[in-house]
Amino acid sequence: MFSAIYRIWTTPISSPILKWFGILILLLISLSPLYTAKPAYACSCAQTLDVAGKMKYADTVFAGQMTDVRQTISASEHQPLLYTFKVKQAWTDNVHEQTSVVTSGESSACGYVFEKEKSYLVYAHTQQGELKTDLCIGNAVYTTADAQSDLAQLGDPRPVLPGSNHVLVGQRLRLVIALGIVVSLVVWIWLYRRRHHRRVS
Repeated sequence: MFSAIYRIWTTPISSPILKWFGILILLLISLSPLYTAKPAYACSCAQTLDVAGKMKYADTVFAGQMTDVRQTISASEHQPLLYTFKVKQAWTDNVHEQTSVVTSGESSACGYVFEKEKSYLVYAHTQQGELKTDLCIGNAVYTTADAQSDLAQLGDPRPVLPGSNHVLVGQRLRLVIALGIVVSLVVWIWLYRRRHHRRVS
């Protein structure tokens, strides 16, 4: 990166503004990973929770089939993934037919891996407007003994609401950086063309 900045600085461009915008673009690109990089650490669940313990952490509990997964952008997660479920049953209020939850995409950060088309019993909690889940909270494949044991203790299901929960994943920092890069690039090109046009005329 420093060599690229040096080349821009030593290039015989008559306008110093063009040089500074070129350097600014490189700095924004090089600094953007610093805001998203997180130190690696091993996931360690303190203990195995019973249903009562899981309900203390989770404000959303449902059973559903995972239908879609996509990577999101966030400054506060380890490559977070957004999983969408077709909900069949719910044991908490305000659960929608289509519910999406966020979890880390890295197992070292306690991310839970859901497989497409499989059904799960999902425990999630609301954090900063997002519905999040992880490896330690108690998720299980619906047909497993663990899930069936929990279902026997959860009681009667509650009504599932129509529509989607509209999960919004935090992307503000990356969007601001990306917007800064785009704006800087546009201004740089505009100034360059303007300078070039003046030379021709």
